[in-house]
Amino acid sequence: MVGVVALAGGLNAFKQFLSSVPVDSEVAFVLVPQLGPSHESQLVSLLSKVSLLRVFDAKQGFSLKQITST
Repeated sequence: MVGVVALAGGLNAFKQFLSSVPVDSEVAFVLVPQLGPSHESQLVSLLSKVSLLRVFDAKQGFSLKQITST
């Protein structure tokens, strides 16, 4: 698992990063944007458009085992 953090304006960096990751990569990436406390993230829909990787919104209790068996 690899964690990637981006401050304000990091969306383009996330897009560039994910578009270059091979689909057969066996690594899970956790992307953490800097968001205001009242801002709802749109990362899943935005990043799904530029990557062939499956993109999920990790919430409390989320497990990678839930997606590796599918």
